[in-house]
Amino acid sequence: MTGLITLPAASLPSNLVGHVFGRLTVTEQLGRTSRGQRYRARCLCGSVWEGYGYKLKEGSVASCGCLRRERCAALGRSRAKLEDTEEARDVAAVDSIREGDEFGRLTAERCLGGKSPSTTVWLCRCKCPDHNLVDVLAPNLAYHTTRSCGCLALDRLRRRAVRAAYQFEHAIAAFNERSTKRHARLQAVLDGAPYERVQMRFLREKRRRKLRDVQEENG
Repeated sequence: MTGLITLPAASLPSNLVGHVFGRLTVTEQLGRTSRGQRYRARCLCGSVWEGYGYKLKEGSVASCGCLRRERCAALGRSRAKLEDTEEARDVAAVDSIREGDEFGRLTAERCLGGKSPSTTVWLCRCKCPDHNLVDVLAPNLAYHTTRSCGCLALDRLRRRAVRAAYQFEHAIAAFNERSTKRHARLQAVLDGAPYERVQMRFLREKRRRKLRDVQEENG
């Protein structure tokens, strides 16, 4: 039996000698401490494991450590294979860059070299009005991470600023309109008009405006 034990911990006897837990076969008791009974077990790989019985019962230990090492080695091979694949992809992408190729607003003009494909640098010229020169890592060009000398980000900021200015002006105009109408209502109350009547008139006008806006939107 080499698999994990299927019996629940409550059904196991107090003496685990002779039982199999994963790759471990319990061979003898070693004594009891404040944490519980200790055991010695032999692993399928030939090594000896010593530890507490409760770890065997709860399934937290299934080998002398060889199972964990095998899994880590397999994972390491998988990661190495993945890294090799990504490196080959980067090399192919970088090698595909030629003088005159365009990447967004950038035009590749000259390869400045590098110690590896990931550190290869290209001299590029931007299509912005200033026609700025910029040095860009080849992977950033190949994967379109860098597409300008920085003017694209500046253009986005400029558009946001224009939109924010419009929104601010619109908010100021709406605030002034509300303040003027509120002042007129309260001035009427100050002149002697009943507050409830003034407020009801304001609510009716507000509903009419909202209904008119809905009708205009629906055509």
